[in-house]
Amino acid sequence: MDVVLDAPRSQPLLPASLCPAEVDVCGGREQGRPLLCEDFLVVSGCRECGGGDSVSHERDRVCCCQEARQEDLQGELESSLFQDTERTWKYELLKQTSQSVAKHILQQSNRTERQMKEEFEQLRRFLREEEEARIAAVREEEERKRRKAKEESKTMGQLMQALADTIRDIEAELERDDVSFLQSYEKTIKRTWKDLQNPKKEFDSLIDVPKHVGNLRFRVWEKMQNICPYTPVTLDPNSASCSLSVSDSLDAACSSSSSSSSHPTHAHQRPLLPPAVPERFHPYAAALGSEGVSSGLHQWDVEVGDSSNWTLGACYASVRRWAEFEACPEEGLWTLSLRDGALLAMMSPCEAVVVPPSPAPDGGRLRQEPALPRVVRVSVDWDAGQVSFSDAERHTHLFTFTHTFTEPLHPYFETICKGRPLVVLPQGVQVTVEELRPPD
Repeated sequence: MDVVLDAPRSQPLLPASLCPAEVDVCGGREQGRPLLCEDFLVVSGCRECGGGDSVSHERDRVCCCQEARQEDLQGELESSLFQDTERTWKYELLKQTSQSVAKHILQQSNRTERQMKEEFEQLRRFLREEEEARIAAVREEEERKRRKAKEESKTMGQLMQALADTIRDIEAELERDDVSFLQSYEKTIKRTWKDLQNPKKEFDSLIDVPKHVGNLRFRVWEKMQNICPYTPVTLDPNSASCSLSVSDSLDAACSSSSSSSSHPTHAHQRPLLPPAVPERFHPYAAALGSEGVSSGLHQWDVEVGDSSNWTLGACYASVRRWAEFEACPEEGLWTLSLRDGALLAMMSPCEAVVVPPSPAPDGGRLRQEPALPRVVRVSVDWDAGQVSFSDAERHTHLFTFTHTFTEPLHPYFETICKGRPLVVLPQGVQVTVEELRPPD
């Protein structure tokens, strides 16, 4: 900092030791005086004789040491001392934050490892149960078909014995005299008619191997979808405010001041105390989705239930985190909010959203009072520049923002309602088999 020191000549002189020549006068002249460079705050040579390094400061602002007041120099040092002290406080704060981040990373690692082990244990349990069920099905089919084969073998043995008896009787009849032969002929021939049918071999007598082994891994994976729901949005707990708690499954968020969640499948464990990192929202109880979208159409359903306060939508990742801001497109947010019982499109100024009335339960012409949505569908068409909101249960449109987006959009969640979580609902997954076509 360049400082101009302007002091009256009546101020006391600085000690003569400040002169580079360490003499009161230079060249024996009374008028020789040391100089003070105001730009570099160093003592230079003498004004009269040009001694010392005065030549190097000839273009700088200089004044006589007698003209420089000691109070000004002390004030400059005190200002520098205050700035250094303030920087020390900031360094100490950053040091404490870094130590807190290191501890938090360890807690996150341990907790994440535990969650992963639990998730994989669920998959292993499912695979073990599925394996046991399929092996049991094979053994049941084995037992059933072996028993049937044994019964058929026993039946064939009985038929063979009866046929052997018939053959023996016929041979005996053929050896009898004519009168006896003719008397027993009718009885004998009818007995042979009964044995003329050939035995029939039934199909499906062996184990149906393709039924049990064919595409086994694919069919198990397909069935696994029942225990592996897909949620289109995963919340980022690193962006969540200290006053917002994200579930372990990363698909629900609620006010962290509530002791428990009303959603039974999203039980909240004791939340980790997060460090004050730049990506975390403060003071708003908000969180972002972990992945942004920069092309195409994306949709997700959020169950708000009977929550009395929520804000949903999309925003830029560059939105301010550690400062108060107005949730509007000018700040990089396109959101719909429920506040004080009113549904608002967060603009500048806010615009009230008219909720369509619900039809009467009996299907008549009478309509009920407008009902607030319990499941909100957020649709982001990045290419078309639209963020739309609708009631997913009643399939009614609520509001649409139109804007030319320049950055990826992240899902935005905010709530201060206690005990009423915002839950991202899972979506169905369809598997499409590639259609093979003959070459042209």
